[in-house]
This record gives sequence, structure tokens and C-alpha cells, in this order.
Amino acid sequence: MTDNFELYSFDIFDTLITRKVATPTGIFALMKEIINKDLKFKDIPNDVKENFYLYRTNSEYYLRCINRINKNGLDITLDEIYNHIQETYFLDENQTGKLKNLEVETEKKNLIAIEENVQKLKKLINNNKRVILISDMYLSYDVIKEILINIDPCFKEIPLYLSSETGYMKSNKELYKYVKEKENVEYKNWLHFGDNKKADYNNAKSLGIKAELYGYISFLPYEKTLLNANIDNPYVQLVIGCAKNLRLQKFKNSKKAGLGVSLAGAIFYPYVSWLIKQAYERKIKRLYFIARDGYVLKLMSDKLIKDRNLDIETNYIYGSRKAWRLPALTLDNFELRNQFIKTVLWTANKLDNVFDIDHNELVKILPKQFRNYKKKIQSDKLKDYLMSDGKIINAIVKGNILKRINIVNYLKQTVNINDNNFAFVDLDGSGNTFNCLSELISDFYMEPITSFYMASTPAVFTPLNSKRHYFYNIREPLLGSTLELLSRAPHGQTLGYRQNKDGKTEPVLEDFNVNALNEWGYEEYIKGLIEFTSAFNQYEKEFDYICFENQFVMMKYINYIFKSIDKDTADMLGSIIHGFYGAEKTEFAPKLNLFDAIKYLFTKKVKTENITFSKARSSKTVKDIINYKDKHKNLRKEIINVYVSRRKRKASLTLLGLNVNFSHLIFK
Repeated sequence: MTDNFELYSFDIFDTLITRKVATPTGIFALMKEIINKDLKFKDIPNDVKENFYLYRTNSEYYLRCINRINKNGLDITLDEIYNHIQETYFLDENQTGKLKNLEVETEKKNLIAIEENVQKLKKLINNNKRVILISDMYLSYDVIKEILINIDPCFKEIPLYLSSETGYMKSNKELYKYVKEKENVEYKNWLHFGDNKKADYNNAKSLGIKAELYGYISFLPYEKTLLNANIDNPYVQLVIGCAKNLRLQKFKNSKKAGLGVSLAGAIFYPYVSWLIKQAYERKIKRLYFIARDGYVLKLMSDKLIKDRNLDIETNYIYGSRKAWRLPALTLDNFELRNQFIKTVLWTANKLDNVFDIDHNELVKILPKQFRNYKKKIQSDKLKDYLMSDGKIINAIVKGNILKRINIVNYLKQTVNINDNNFAFVDLDGSGNTFNCLSELISDFYMEPITSFYMASTPAVFTPLNSKRHYFYNIREPLLGSTLELLSRAPHGQTLGYRQNKDGKTEPVLEDFNVNALNEWGYEEYIKGLIEFTSAFNQYEKEFDYICFENQFVMMKYINYIFKSIDKDTADMLGSIIHGFYGAEKTEFAPKLNLFDAIKYLFTKKVKTENITFSKARSSKTVKDIINYKDKHKNLRKEIINVYVSRRKRKASLTLLGLNVNFSHLIFK
């Protein structure tokens, strides 16, 4: 806007101001919620209460259709919309007036400035430029003027042209023609600025007006999916609206911050808000967030506690299943031993790692029938042996005496047990590791201890000397790993504990490449997550008629990224440094090449922690091969039977239009 024009015009909605909800019709979703809850509207007919969102949107659409045919495209007004609702759904004047006033008030409460563009406008005014506002809008002049002045006093003297007042619209160019005559300006001497490509840019340019298109924020793929199916859901409108506005105002150029704002924020906020309310209502004064999944949750909780001015203390406690499970075992805690053995059977081919006993030493202890455990697994018999024979458990207990002493010392100096007003916080789990923590703490504290989890895995263990509270129950076994990916901490796993030179016990952490995580964009991600926490907490205060411990969006987003993630989100999550296969910079779910896909085709093995993410990041050919394999479980056998010639020992396969020779893989 540096050129010297006689007239500068600005669009209003989504250029100078925007709504807190995701879409303009989100206002009607909020209204429906109010109409159904506020006794002020108890006289509104039930069908109007139940169907208000559709009644309101359909009435506006119907009247615009009528006007296009009978009134040469003249715009409609709010009065006309509500007159139509009154007539169609048999309301009286009082009922109609209450609904119309509610819409005006709801609009006023939900409009905020787009600061960068307001500043552009003010700069023009300060330079004595001629500025006007021009908008296609059914709200009245007085309402729009009041909204704008509340946003910034600079709008008081700026001329305002509305389709609701003139009847003419930008969308059919007639409002531009009307303004040209009123302002006595040539099109070539006029610059218009707005967000709508057709109405604000193409139509203005076609008349000879210099037009600049404002890059209003676009919805992300998972937001589009959620909105398309649930556009009338007020909570959906608020979650996506909050994320949209934060990206627009603060994180327009940061994808990683956008991930924190839009995906992680929506998933974690309901749990954190519920957690803080639970702690407050249960009179819990101290929360201990367990590493590593508790790191992000603690940051969000600290923000909520501060913003809500609550007397709750938070602490971060270093621990892990690796550090706690073996030292927690005793010969007399039979139930914990039973739970431990159940977890052992999940990875029975890695007994030496699970028991932390050298393979050769373990073989000496094991009966002959189990010594080949790395290749041959006999789960039922192994379980019976471990339950009936205490040799291995006894070896574990003896081998972890010092470790248990160090853990108990660490817990004593970290956990304040002066009263019972404390609880532990974790993200996802079966409860087995927490039962181990309960056993370890029982060395110096005999009362049951409390924990909060965001989600439970499908295999949930009975609480032992503890109370567990789950916010959400996961039904898919691998969803927990997705939650953990979004809650990464900038440090390694807790391996154990040791005494430092000052005589205090400190955690021993595995080596961790923090730089690699920061190169990925971790700090921006956290910044976005905390900004969403603060902003959505403010929403929770303003929209107190809506429950914000709402699992709906959280559940939809978790299932989206687990089952049908888009490429851009998969690139961001899949590229997080994981190091699972020993390489210093191994990605969580790397992009796959054709060789990887062929290997998966015949072995279903590929170096990735999440095949869905890796597939989404890869080429169409790779996706087709993986999808084909998933539909044909015994493909290798099928190829051999159908395509292998006994004489030439060759095989080829035309797979989804792709010619690939597989003989070297089949007969390798």
C-alpha cells in the first residue's frame, strides 16, 4: 500500500476483524447452545431449539436465492432473515426479537481485530489518506459501526458501505459501482484490500480497481475433516476458531507452532483442564508429573494454574518403567509379581533384557525347555514356571537391592508426604508402572497414592495400594505411541539413580540429542502449545455454557492421525528424531523408498515406528505397494505359486500398474 491512490477501501470481515469461532455460521452453533440452556428462551418451540442452526442458515440461503431471481441480486438484511424465520416456524414478535437480539449480541462478543491490517489502515489515516470500509453483510450499519468502534476508536469517522444498507454487493460488483459514484473516484485511482478472492480481488480488478488479496488463514486437513462433519458443533467451532486465530495472529509462518496450536493443543487441553479441576475439587495441593510424558503436561498445567490463580504446586519427577519395574519386585508382593510376569510374556523372546540379566547367566537359571527363548516362545508354560519357581524373581530382587535403595532415597527427597494431598500425573498407561511406584513408596509411606492418566491402554492392571483416575479409555493399542510422540520431552529416558557429590540422589538419564529436537522445531511447537492453552482457557471463561473437558475433538483428532493422517502432518510428526534403531538421528516414521516398499511386500518389516505415518510421507507407488500387501497377507506364497516357472525360476508381477521383477527377492 505504498502507491499514491485517491481512495483506499478495506473489506471488514476476515480482513480487519474476525470471529472467535471457525466459520461465520459458528455464531449460530453458539446460539443454539444458549437457546437450549438459558431459561430466557424456554418459550421457544422445541423444534426451533433443536434445529436452530439449520433454520437460521437455511433461511438466509433461501432469501438470497429469491433475491438473485426476483431482485437482481440485491442483498438481504437481518430483519428479513428473522421475519422469514418467524413466518415459517410460527413464532411471535417477542420470540423473534429475542432470537434476533441474541444473534447481534453473540456477534459482538465474538469479533476480534486482525491487528496487522488494522495497523495498515491506521497508518493510512495518519498519513491523511482517504479510507473507506466496504462489506457484504446482512447486519445493520449501527451494529457494524458499534463493533468496529469497540475494536478501535479510529473506525468512528471512517465511511462505511454495507450491502445490508445499499442492497448492492461486492460479489456481483454492484457495490463497487455504487461506491464509485458516491465517492466520485475513478477505478484506476482506487486500491481495495480484502480476503475474498472473487469478491475482493477478481471482481475489483475486473473493474480496473487496484486490488490486494489478504492471505487469510486456511484450515488444516484435519480441521476441514472435522468441520465438514460437525460444523454445527459449538465446541468444534471454538477449538478450530481458537487455533485458526492464533495461527493468523502469531504463527502464520511457523508450521511447528501451528502443530502445537492446532493439533496437540486440541488433544491435550481437555485432559489438562480436567486434571486441574479434579485436583482443585479433591483438594490436592501437589501434582507430580512423571517423566517423560509429563513434561508437556506440566508446562500446560503451570499455565492454567497461573491463569486461574490456583494454589496448586507442580513438580517434575524423573522415572520410567525401565528404572522402576525391576527394583519394585519383592518376594512377598505376589500380585505385583503376577502383573510383572504378564508384561514379561508380551516380549518373552527378550527375557534377558526384560530381567536385566546377562543371557548366559539367565540360561543357567532357566529350565532346559526355556533356554531357547529367543527363538521359541512357550508363553503358557513360561508363565506357570515364573509363577511357581522363585529363582528368577529372587535373582532380580538380589540384583536390584542397591537400585531400590537409590530410588527410595530419590522419592523421599522429591515427594512431599507431609499429608495425603498429592497425586502423580501421567499420560497413557496400563497402570503397571504406577503399581511399581506404589510399592517403592510403600517403603516410607503406607497410604494409597493417587494418580491421574489422560488415557488407559487396552491392557489395564488392577490398582495396588493406589487410586487411579483415567480421563479417556483407548481402544486402539497403538494410539498411546501417538500421544507420546506429541508429548516429547527434551531429555532422555530415566535409566536409574545415583548419589551426587552433595549427598543427594539424582536421576541418571540416557544420552539425548537435544539439538536434533530443537532443529526439528521443538521450541516453536511448545510455544504454540502454551499459547493455545492460555487462549483456550480464556475461551473457557467467556463461553461458560460449554463444557471444555470435552473429549469429542480430542478423540476425532487422535483417530485421524492414527488412521488417516495427511502428508504434511505426517512429515512433521514422522520427522521427529526417535533413535529407535540405534542411529543418532533416526526419524520416528521416515519416508519410504521403493526398496523399503518391496521389502515390506515380502517380509512386512520396515524400519519405522508407524507405518501409517511413513506411508503418508511416501510416493504414490510406495503407498500402492504397502496397501496391496495389507490386503494380501500371503502374497509371497501367491507369487511363487502363480508366477514362478519351474524351468527358468523367474517371477514377475504387475502390481497396480507397476512392473517389478521380484525373482531376486523370492529366491534370495
